[in-house]
Amino acid sequence: MINVVFSGQGAQFVGMGLDFYNSNDMCRDLFDKANTQLGYAITDICFNGPEQALNQTQHTQVAIFILSSCIFEVIRPSISISSIAGHSLGEITAYYAAGVLDFNSALQIVIKRGELMGQAAKENPGKMAAIIGLSDNEISNALSTISDVGIANYNSPVQYVISGAASSVDSAMGALRDAGAGRVIELPVSGAFHSPLMKHAVAPFQTFLDNFEFKSATVPIVLNRSAKPEQNAAALKQNLSEQIQSPVRWVETIEFLSQQSLSFVEVGPGKVLSGLIKKINRQASVQFTSTVENVDANFGLKTNDV
Repeated sequence: MINVVFSGQGAQFVGMGLDFYNSNDMCRDLFDKANTQLGYAITDICFNGPEQALNQTQHTQVAIFILSSCIFEVIRPSISISSIAGHSLGEITAYYAAGVLDFNSALQIVIKRGELMGQAAKENPGKMAAIIGLSDNEISNALSTISDVGIANYNSPVQYVISGAASSVDSAMGALRDAGAGRVIELPVSGAFHSPLMKHAVAPFQTFLDNFEFKSATVPIVLNRSAKPEQNAAALKQNLSEQIQSPVRWVETIEFLSQQSLSFVEVGPGKVLSGLIKKINRQASVQFTSTVENVDANFGLKTNDV
């Protein structure tokens, strides 16, 4: 049995998905459907860039969702799934993989999520920064006297992301350097995601979700907010709006999944999550799937025959 985890924002690269598009009819169909639904060619941005265009949040989220869905469909017949999870955006891909949402519904939700998060960021400007080399307790202690900033992503035992008001994050970055952080890196994002500054996006997103049918998950989805498994349709729907203002508890998520199985597959571009998983649990075995070559080697497939 294998745990499947889905990539989030930050894993993208120009050229991603072109090999799947050229070699697999099912992947080509999903990308073409997305082009039609979007009203523009996300394929051009994915395959040709420029990097600046791909890195725009509204393009990044859509591109990663589509490619991750394609890859999952390719490997689905070859794996026996224990549980699944997704990092931030990847949680929506997990919903698709578990049958909670169909492809078109999930794509519309990804588009709206990016739009509302962008609006909330304009209303409540903020920043995010990666902190490497300190524990969560050390970070929390350094932030204890600074308001409007907190840990947004618990990515690994030595890698965290803080999020909050711009001036607060600036102050926090200085305090964390003073506390001995190995690296403090301001992230090139447009807002304070996974923080209370996203609260204005929650209610309209929940209203938008009422337009879609949510089904119970076919396998447990370990949620970012709780690091606990969920399959109930109503609970999964409620989670999706709350998730955008809540921390990503990735360390706890992987610790829970590791109790079910030490075999992981990262589905999506790159291998960001593979690196994080190995830092969380050195005993874990992780396969990544960002290229056709990876998939063929790891799963014994010929993707053009799938």
